[in-house]
Amino acid sequence: MRTTLLILLSLFFNGQLITAQTIDGDKSKVDFEISNLAFNTVEGSFSGLSGKVYLNEHARNKSIFKVCLDPATIKTGIEKRDEHLRSEDFFWVSEYPEICFTGNSFAYLGEGRWQIKGNLKIRDVKKEITVILKQDEKQISCDFQINRLDYKVGEDTSTFTAGDEVKLMVQIVLQ
Repeated sequence: MRTTLLILLSLFFNGQLITAQTIDGDKSKVDFEISNLAFNTVEGSFSGLSGKVYLNEHARNKSIFKVCLDPATIKTGIEKRDEHLRSEDFFWVSEYPEICFTGNSFAYLGEGRWQIKGNLKIRDVKKEITVILKQDEKQISCDFQINRLDYKVGEDTSTFTAGDEVKLMVQIVLQ
């Protein structure tokens, strides 16, 4: 009887430990900055984040980190520019309605910091990147840069008009 109880408790707690947390899409966002005309910076944001997160420093092989956003939610403060960014020239949201990062390698760095290697997929391009993130209670944050041209975003737009490097600042709130 005691052995059966211990097995049931073990299964219950192990099952609880691998339950991924859902992202609160209303409170999470991705801000970005990109140079414009070599002397100006365009700032904007994406909302509509979704996904699952489970980070466990003692069971890194069971960790999960999949975050997607809706590129149609882009906001730069100028609606005409936002419409152009949603077009085939940039994010082509009618064809590619999600931008996703899926972690596949997890290293706990201590003090709530993680190094995650994974695939970032924008449009039809998937590239491996590494991000360092900070987890604090129900919040996760990270900053990193990508080259927009690596993902076919605005290929026909000069790098003078829109810089090729984009700084991303991610704020994820877990439910």
